[in-house]
Amino acid sequence: MTEQLSGRITPDPVLTKGNTDKNTLVIAILTYLDEASEAELVQHFQEILGDSIKIHTWKPSRSLLQSIAKQGPHLDSQANLYALAVLAYRSERSAFLVADELTRRQLTGERRVGESDSISVVMISTKPQPSTAAKQDDEVIIVAKRTNGDGKEIQKLLEMPLEPLSINPQARDIEMFLRTSCGLALHDPDRAVLTADTASSLGREKYSGAVAEALSTSRRGLPVELVTDIVSRADSDSMTELVQMPVWERAMSYQHLVIFLFFPASEDKLHKTQSIIQDAVRKHAATKKPNRQNTTVELIPWERHRLASRRKLATFYNEYRHWVDPNTRMDRPLHFLREPIRGIDSAQFGSVFSRYELFPFVRQNSLEGLVTKNWTSDDNPDEESETLDINSAENLSHPDEPFYYNPPPWMPSGSQEEEETEFEWLAAFYLTNQLTKEQDESIQTELKTKNDIDEDFEWVKEIGVIPWKSGPEGDVDGTIEDIWEIVWKVWTSEGRAGNCGTFACVDQQSAVDQTVILVDAKWYHGSREQELLQYLPSPTMKGFRYTRVAARDAHLDKINLDIANMGIDECGEGAKSFRRPDWPSPELFDDDDDDEDENDDGNEDGE
Repeated sequence: MTEQLSGRITPDPVLTKGNTDKNTLVIAILTYLDEASEAELVQHFQEILGDSIKIHTWKPSRSLLQSIAKQGPHLDSQANLYALAVLAYRSERSAFLVADELTRRQLTGERRVGESDSISVVMISTKPQPSTAAKQDDEVIIVAKRTNGDGKEIQKLLEMPLEPLSINPQARDIEMFLRTSCGLALHDPDRAVLTADTASSLGREKYSGAVAEALSTSRRGLPVELVTDIVSRADSDSMTELVQMPVWERAMSYQHLVIFLFFPASEDKLHKTQSIIQDAVRKHAATKKPNRQNTTVELIPWERHRLASRRKLATFYNEYRHWVDPNTRMDRPLHFLREPIRGIDSAQFGSVFSRYELFPFVRQNSLEGLVTKNWTSDDNPDEESETLDINSAENLSHPDEPFYYNPPPWMPSGSQEEEETEFEWLAAFYLTNQLTKEQDESIQTELKTKNDIDEDFEWVKEIGVIPWKSGPEGDVDGTIEDIWEIVWKVWTSEGRAGNCGTFACVDQQSAVDQTVILVDAKWYHGSREQELLQYLPSPTMKGFRYTRVAARDAHLDKINLDIANMGIDECGEGAKSFRRPDWPSPELFDDDDDDEDENDDGNEDGE
């Protein structure tokens, strides 16, 4: 592509108007398929759809993808899905399929534990926004849905656009259900939340065009390749610009409402906005909940966070949720005000929220809704009565992520339903690179071997192996501090206390006596000394306990610990504790324990 940037990218030849009839199916390939796998994929769908449908494959180049979407670690990112949908729609193709990394694993037999072995792809559909809802002529709705190759479903896709369904997200496997059974609307990651998606321009094109204009040295402007390179380098630099947490003066609670401003405001305007909202909160409390009239409001100026796009908000929320842990599996929402306030009834409030393993959603809100939610989060955290209408809420899953369940390697990648035999899962983190191949195979076999108690159980043992560090760092075996880093990584990557649970660590001693270190996260359940904890990320995580157990006992020990059927002291001898380095008080560490052992460094309470 050598043309100059003009705000619109020239589509790939496969999207020419001659290929847009309903008897032509395009499969975009966003993974690395060899010729044999690609041929198998085409043949698979040709057999399903019959000879009346012509199938074309589309392999977008790296340069094309860089010009339309910010590139992250995954070629099959949702950002790329959205951008390709816009390009296709401009060429009058409103529907196509996408083969992604999950498709490749299913074709090659390399699927992860829990993933379906049926060949699946993503269906992409684009349609105009209904005129009754659109503010511009070119507004579009882009929907993605995963399919296992149902011929009727794909034929229907070619004839009419997909429609996302409305559901109540109460089940914990709702994330996979949304993608496979309901479909999700995708949004431009480089535009602000709750704004319309348009076919005329991508946020990325607008950004690149602005860069080109700023760098222009002549009327002709700069070649697309050069602008793309400059923008990509700017992306790399901006990835290090993380917001320093916390950005608030006082942590959110049932009596303190924190609201982020999504627009710049002078000091005077900030003060006036604060007064208007504070007064409205008091009036609402007086009529609805008089004992909450002392609820205070704190506004977070835009300059402290600069959350200008869906991408930045998704990245920030992943960090934010660790700082406002309300001791429940229901995350405390992030509330915001989109525009300068003119009247309290017309104010453009919004909320980011999530539940259980569900990725975040964004929706418009009222001040009354914000305040009520803030109160109920503490009053009744386990009785969540809200329902979610997908058509009125935006999916805020991170645009760098693919359109399939993509957990870290210490978690299974799907459900029990996809496996012929029920399995129990255990993550095994290595603390050494010094094991021979034979020793490595031996300890993994031992981990999967049943003991005298579970040998009659019908389930099988599966493990997720996470190697030790590579390079020079991996020459030195891990220590207790490294185990803490693993605990923290597992905890913060998932964002929920319940997902850290129990795991095993493999060290050199494992090869000697076929044992592993069993690690169990330690949570703070108390309500004392909240002032000490309010500036601490993930304040419910206070450390971990650990002991050495026989490798073949580790799965059953994990099960018993996860259901609180036994304590770690009952799993092995000499269980010890490690308190997180920034934990403020030894007394808080021991508040809910009957007894505590010394740390292995000889200091009590993990010091």
